[in-house]
Amino acid sequence: MALQDDLEPIVIAIAVEAEKRWQYLLSSIPDLDLAQEAGAWEDAHHEYSFSVAELQTRFREFYVLDAFDFMTTANALSTPSEAKPNTWNPTQSDSVPGPTFGSTGPLVSTVSAGTAFGDVAVADETYVRPVLGMIYAKQWSGPAALTFYSHFLYPFHVAADWQGAYIKEMALAAVILAKVVETIEHAILFIAKSCLSALRFHQMYASGDGDWRTDLGTISTALAAFGLALPASAAAIVVGVASLVSGVVSSFKLASDDKPYIEVDYNDAPQQIIVNTMYAINNLREWIANVDGAIARGLDTDITSGDRFGSKNLTLETVDLSPHELGHLDIQDGDGKPPDQLVVALQDLARAGYFNLPRAAREYYDAVSAVHGAQVPGSVSSMFPRSVPLFNEAAQMLENILQKTMNQLENAGQALYEAVLHYKAGEKENAKIVAGLAEIIPDHF
Repeated sequence: MALQDDLEPIVIAIAVEAEKRWQYLLSSIPDLDLAQEAGAWEDAHHEYSFSVAELQTRFREFYVLDAFDFMTTANALSTPSEAKPNTWNPTQSDSVPGPTFGSTGPLVSTVSAGTAFGDVAVADETYVRPVLGMIYAKQWSGPAALTFYSHFLYPFHVAADWQGAYIKEMALAAVILAKVVETIEHAILFIAKSCLSALRFHQMYASGDGDWRTDLGTISTALAAFGLALPASAAAIVVGVASLVSGVVSSFKLASDDKPYIEVDYNDAPQQIIVNTMYAINNLREWIANVDGAIARGLDTDITSGDRFGSKNLTLETVDLSPHELGHLDIQDGDGKPPDQLVVALQDLARAGYFNLPRAAREYYDAVSAVHGAQVPGSVSSMFPRSVPLFNEAAQMLENILQKTMNQLENAGQALYEAVLHYKAGEKENAKIVAGLAEIIPDHF
């Protein structure tokens, strides 16, 4: 349920009870005194009514929290159970399985998509990694294979690992903001109920309404579930070969333990109850500002650090992967017995260029869409003026990185596919090659 649905009835009731308390106050004053000071009491009532209306406005400022669901964003970026297997090992040929020769569709491995993190992992593990298996199996060797490996395959894997860590960090920032929002909602509801109770001649204590910061106590558990180790001074996200120290968590842990005084103290004077409620809201706002600043400092550290979001490992260098650059494909025919491994290997390379890399690009397209949806509306900045703009900046940086990688996957696939189409062999072999390629890409032949 939205905060406004829970809070607005209380805010309306506060105005009603405030007026009742004013009339109760007047009933305790002798009629003669009221008559003699009628003008002063009328001015006092106007001032009191204005302060009540101002208090209602202060409560309603918190409705901006309904404009965005940080937890939905976190789950679109990465779910707690997601992890990426570290199966790339350039020194062991048996660490990467070879492709399924002669099969239709893409060469495949196993991980599942559905989040930005999962999409990047699927692109890397399911669609790109099996192409490397051809090189390890020595079906594709020589300068062309080395060029494709060193200029694209392995740099892409490293970038995908770092991008996954970046996505995890963004998810963690969203989780923290979601938990902070839950805590704020709990707190502002407690303040409103306390004010209403005081106007009705009762003092509400924090212990009677539970610990308003209980939600924050679940943050460490939530962060650990998202793949974080939480030592006293820092936290490390490990994804494949990439390890990224979380600036957001490190900063937030130092600032989240302060507890503001948010009880509305009872007073016989209704004006003072309104003032005390204002104090409680101000204390909560000060706490929000401190936490907002802590999250902002962490995000700023992440954005500007060369071993975090500023790392060169997040992106691939722009390289020439044209068919000319790939040159002769150096395909091996194994034992020379049927089936013709030259034809099968070219089929697999064509499949890699025509299916695998474009489908990896499609996974990146989905990841880009998920990250684009993480942009927080500007209205929420009124509550988090420092951290939300930096969160959006980090999300935009990540979106640009993923978009560029998607384009590079498409270009690499096109170059590999065209290199296969231009493969030169003898007349008899060419006929077999054309026939073999027609089995997997019939519309082209």
